[in-house]
Amino acid sequence: MIDDLRAAGAQRVVVEEVLAFTPDRLQFDIITLADSPGTSLAPECARHGIRVWRLPGRGLSDPRRLVVLIRAIRRARPDLVHSQLEYANILGPLAASLAGRPSVASLQNVAVHQDRAATLKRLLEGLVLRTLASRVIVVASSTVEESSRNFHLPKRALVAIPNAINIDRARLPDGFDRAVKRQHLGFDGTAPVLCTVARLHPDKGHRFLFEAAEQLTDRFPKAIFAIVGRGAEEQALRAQAAASSAAQRIHFLGERSDVPEILAASDLFVLPSLNEGLSIAMLEAMAVGVPVVVTDVGGASDILSPGQTGWLVPSGDPTALADAIGDALSHPERGRAYAERARAIVQTDFSIETHARRLEALYRQVIAESSKRSGAR
Repeated sequence: MIDDLRAAGAQRVVVEEVLAFTPDRLQFDIITLADSPGTSLAPECARHGIRVWRLPGRGLSDPRRLVVLIRAIRRARPDLVHSQLEYANILGPLAASLAGRPSVASLQNVAVHQDRAATLKRLLEGLVLRTLASRVIVVASSTVEESSRNFHLPKRALVAIPNAINIDRARLPDGFDRAVKRQHLGFDGTAPVLCTVARLHPDKGHRFLFEAAEQLTDRFPKAIFAIVGRGAEEQALRAQAAASSAAQRIHFLGERSDVPEILAASDLFVLPSLNEGLSIAMLEAMAVGVPVVVTDVGGASDILSPGQTGWLVPSGDPTALADAIGDALSHPERGRAYAERARAIVQTDFSIETHARRLEALYRQVIAESSKRSGAR
């Protein structure tokens, strides 16, 4: 169960999880709680024969929504309900419990930068997870402490199963030509290209990247900033970009289906997030061998070691971000060495196959515990 099936990081994780299993191992249905704004992953699910239940409603205050969810779970008769994102993490375990099914939930974000309304929702999410979910999955071991504190969850209930990517999907097409791709994107073949792939949302910190871009103008006057993604902050970010000294070098590319190719055509991947779990885009950049500069939030430090596999900087600090970008662009050989180490780590520890084995083991453990409790009654 997930809030929606838009083409975003958490949603891609869900689809990749489902596709990682053959039907004789595990069978999945997906419940989506809202229609997807923009590009939806539902057609991809349909192509692979995955049944998607669309159960939209009016937020958390609509009592009919909970009734519909309970009925859907009773009809599907799953061995377990797995929820992702905040609405699903509130309604999913509650509906599963009332339908007599065990549940697990995934926390994709650590959630430290939120307004009052979001904080209240987080407290409700924490209450439901604490009392009704059998386990809560966090996307990196380094997020256990902060997730426990922010959601008021006991550490014993938290299980770290890192986000992962399908390495095959990150492979470049045969005959891929970096120079040709840059030409198609309209980029100067001699200019350094910095790529950011993320929703245009305040949590992703684009505004700090644009401030860093201004600071880099004198040192790297040709540097291009390729911004992939759409979101609620697009209009404000376009206005900020237009008013900056780097205006001509900031390119908004929108939602793209060729992200691995754009990454491979770039010299550097930059993610200035304020709040993150474990970025799928960062893993994809590492998988195609692109050096990365990211902020030290969520699970970034689980995979990125400064001086070994990339550059890690404080969040919300455009000067530190500019310094790291400048260092990366000034030392391309160092960046290539970092990228090769990072690629090896992603292929070994952050592949979807490794993730699926961990997830299946957890599912079977929770199902066995639930069966034992039912037998005892």
